[in-house]
Amino acid sequence: MKAQSLQLIACLIILILSSCGCRQNEQTIITKKHNYVIILDLSDRLLNDGQAEKDSSIIMTAFTEFEKTARSPLILTSNDRFSVRIIPQKGSSLHKDYFENKLNIDLSIIDAAHKNNAFVEMKSTISGIISELYKEAHLGNNSTEYSGVDIWKFFNDEINTELKTDAENKVVVLTDGYFDFNDNGHVLKTGNKYTSTSFLTEFNRKDCNWKNKAQQDSIGLMPVTIKTSSKWIIAGVQGKNLSDIQMEEKLEYFWKKWLKESLCGEPKIILNNSSTVMVNQYTNK
Repeated sequence: MKAQSLQLIACLIILILSSCGCRQNEQTIITKKHNYVIILDLSDRLLNDGQAEKDSSIIMTAFTEFEKTARSPLILTSNDRFSVRIIPQKGSSLHKDYFENKLNIDLSIIDAAHKNNAFVEMKSTISGIISELYKEAHLGNNSTEYSGVDIWKFFNDEINTELKTDAENKVVVLTDGYFDFNDNGHVLKTGNKYTSTSFLTEFNRKDCNWKNKAQQDSIGLMPVTIKTSSKWIIAGVQGKNLSDIQMEEKLEYFWKKWLKESLCGEPKIILNNSSTVMVNQYTNK
């Protein structure tokens, strides 16, 4: 069942990367240049059963798609880029710069004579580097050993430097969907918009019509400004509170609302327990 689930997720990633779009305004980019950006939330979601394996499968699926575009028509003329970015976690000793350097290749800055060798070298090492990364990112077996990552700050401060105006940008965010910290003292607020998902506790009551309340009171995540046309996949969304069967629906709603208000458009959301039903839905679009 686990292998089948990974195959289904890989199928979803391929379908979405090759077909869906998320444009700012109605601008059309005519280019053969592709920019793949993988963003990793390495918080306590790593304690989920098989999470490292699922993440690794998604990263490798995206890299395979990158290889197809980079080698078509010739890798010697390709200016494509593939990069993995890690959202830093307070207190972690993870060698972030080392792994980001190892998991990055920008063919636009490599001369034609060396492009193929650079690509072959990365292809031969990427799986082992990812495995090494997830071993180092594992801080313990209790959620209290993970302080959480500031997804909002990363998007606000850094996302626009990762997107290229002269390329087709494809962004994959691996996260459970929570903007979560053990210490919420630094959370920002403007009206009823926040930089964390701590506001979700307002919708815990069973008699609460959470979607109506969110719309009426304009509750959600504080928008950032995404300046460049891009395609988005948010993969691995999963509720932590098993008693709230609507949590994944809430996370999906607020992510889509946030990215739309951030001038991106509507992303594709892949739940951590993706099924054949979801694959068929994307296939038929």
